[in-house]
Amino acid sequence: MKYITVTLNPALDMNIALSGPLATEGLNRSVGAAFSPGGKGINVSRTLRALGCDSDAICILGGFTGAKIKSMLSGEGVNVRAISSTADTRVNISIVSPDYSFSGKQCEINNPPVRGDDAALDKDFMSGKNNGIRPAEETAEILKKVNILLRKLLEQNGDEPTAVIFAGSIPPDMPQNTYASLIRYCRERGALTICDCDGDALRYALAAHPDYIKPNLDELTQLSERRILKDQIGIGINMGAAGIPYWIADIGGFYAGNVNDPIFKELIVRWYQWAVYTAVLRMHGDREPRPEPL
Repeated sequence: MKYITVTLNPALDMNIALSGPLATEGLNRSVGAAFSPGGKGINVSRTLRALGCDSDAICILGGFTGAKIKSMLSGEGVNVRAISSTADTRVNISIVSPDYSFSGKQCEINNPPVRGDDAALDKDFMSGKNNGIRPAEETAEILKKVNILLRKLLEQNGDEPTAVIFAGSIPPDMPQNTYASLIRYCRERGALTICDCDGDALRYALAAHPDYIKPNLDELTQLSERRILKDQIGIGINMGAAGIPYWIADIGGFYAGNVNDPIFKELIVRWYQWAVYTAVLRMHGDREPRPEPL
């Protein structure tokens, strides 16, 4: 099996550990920080590489942040198929205390890509009106390059089975039906398609009938406006009837729980106990910065 991942909105993740609770006003001091390549499709390629499998990671990278991501991925042995952009790749920020003590939560700030010129600092910066990110002509050219590169990789793989994973958000300057168009293209060429996104991007993607989807509970709720488990099962049956043969849902990872809290320990134990009666246990989450190498 060959693997191709598509990440249209990658990020350089900055994980910050504070010396104390987060102050919404005034100065916060960190005790450590770490960068890592981010974006759901990129995460899939990194995981495949860690498992000894190669993949081609199609991603849109720009500026010093994009260069950093490419360098880190190449260092891990990931086959980076970068498409350049004049917009700097975004930086996403996660903030935790060293012992995960403030209410067992973390603060996350997800940004859009940043325009690579002084316009990002103009009067529209604080209002969010400068979300054009790239000229429309450049955006159209980038999407054209994504299509050409995807076609080239599928042709190179020939008759060998190929899975194409479309994962993560779509930048605000691109049509939200972009994944849907790419899924149709890949399915017409016999590739297995997997989609992990949310909102309008997921709504459009469902109409293209990907082989697998992976919404979490919140993403399913956005589609159905129903949250309780018995309703989610019905939603899954309807997805199957609509032509999507496989889907999974999760309630998220235990990223920021206080591992020294007895209640958190009990939660983990009960989660594993429940998993005994399920076909798949999906535990996910990570803790950075790591004090020691894994």
